[in-house]
Amino acid sequence: MKKRIKLLALAIMVSIVPAVADDLAGWVEENAGKAPDMVDGIKIYRPTETDGRQMISDFFDVPGTDKMTIMAKALAYCTDVLDKETEIIETVEPASGRFVIGKMLTVGSGRNAVTYTYHIAFQSGDDVLSFACYDITVQYKEKGILSRTLTFEKLKPEEKEQHKEIVETFSIENSRFLNDVLSFVKTGECDPVTHWDEIEACQVVKGMNMTEVKLSIGRPAHVTDQGNGRVKWMISNNFVVIFTDGIVTSVIR
Repeated sequence: MKKRIKLLALAIMVSIVPAVADDLAGWVEENAGKAPDMVDGIKIYRPTETDGRQMISDFFDVPGTDKMTIMAKALAYCTDVLDKETEIIETVEPASGRFVIGKMLTVGSGRNAVTYTYHIAFQSGDDVLSFACYDITVQYKEKGILSRTLTFEKLKPEEKEQHKEIVETFSIENSRFLNDVLSFVKTGECDPVTHWDEIEACQVVKGMNMTEVKLSIGRPAHVTDQGNGRVKWMISNNFVVIFTDGIVTSVIR
């Protein structure tokens, strides 16, 4: 069952990137055997070659948890922490237990800043959460001077120490994010989610709870507690949602 779900996650990759050179593929395989498996108590997931692409894919065990609860919690966590200006929930497909996020990760500042952009596909099943990170691109300054933007397929860590550091830094920081997702799925709390059709269509209707609204349209721009169990979410200047005791009672557009 777990192997099948892992393969399903890999099957959703639809982008085409250049083939990986033999030297890079060899370095990745060799480095995976030498680099530490754990950093600060976190298991590190590193890129590997899959059909000529640099990807990270694996799955987490979430025993005793059903498919849709896993999806709801993973999606709720991502919705809460993604930067609304630079990151996005790209697709939500409840029928297959799958969603895809567009992620941006910046490490360092100034001339030493390195920014990674990529996608993560999550796919849930009973007792398991699978993930696949792909289309990984890095923007950095070579030797602190020349601005470069490269796909991971074009990096040369077997030749350049800076590229080696870029790959390892991404592996560690992305693994921290994945570990945070897993931690919330295992121990976090969110409202029950039943309005999956509306969430997939990015709609808000009466009867939805706060978690369902957030999964559908994202975090509100402003929240006002009006008292007596009434809360107003301002999504935008012309989009307001009113909750009474945590349930949508009015949608103003």
